[in-house]
Amino acid sequence: MKKKIVITGGHVTPALAVIDELKKRNWQIYFLGRHYASETDKTISMEMEMLKEKDLTFIPITAGKIQRHLNRYTLISFLKIPVGFFQALGYLFRIKPQVILSFGGYLSVPVVFTGWLLRIPIITHEQTASHGLASRFNSLFAQKIAISWASSRKYFPKEKSVLTGNPIRRDIFKFDKSVWQVLILTKKDP
Repeated sequence: MKKKIVITGGHVTPALAVIDELKKRNWQIYFLGRHYASETDKTISMEMEMLKEKDLTFIPITAGKIQRHLNRYTLISFLKIPVGFFQALGYLFRIKPQVILSFGGYLSVPVVFTGWLLRIPIITHEQTASHGLASRFNSLFAQKIAISWASSRKYFPKEKSVLTGNPIRRDIFKFDKSVWQVLILTKKDP
C-alpha cells in the first residue's frame, strides 16, 4: 500500500521538485491548492496549471487570508477562513495522509492547522530568507521546519529547524542546445 502525503502551499516550484522525488519513491500525492490565481481574478492558478501534468490528485480548496489593507474583498476573505478549515478537515479526514508538507502561503494555514488537530505529522518549508505570516503560524504546529537559508534560523525554533536548501528539479540540469541557438548574436546584431 502506498504512503500518502498531502502537499499544500503557494511556493509551487520547490514543491514540484519534491513531487518528482516522491513519485520515484511510490508515494500517493494529494495537492491541496487554489483553483484561481486570486479572489479578484478567475484565471486558473499557477499551481493548478503546473500540476495538471503530474500524476497526483489536485484538490482545490477555498481559503481566506488576513489582509493588511482594507478593501472591498477584506470581509469576503475573512469569511472564507473558516470555510478553508472545514474543507481541509474533511479532505484530511478522508485521505488520512501519513504526513503533510507545506510550502507556505495563506492557503497552507487551514491544512496545517487541521492536520495538527488530527495529529498528522507536519513539515513546513520556508524558501525565502525572511518569513511570512503563514510560515510563522505554520511553524507553531510543524514538527520540522525546513529552511533554505541559514539566516532564516532566527525566525524559527532551533530545535525544529533543519537547513535543507531549496529543492531543485532535475530538469533544469538538462541542456538543450537548440533552445539557446536563438540567442546567438552575430557581429551585425546590436
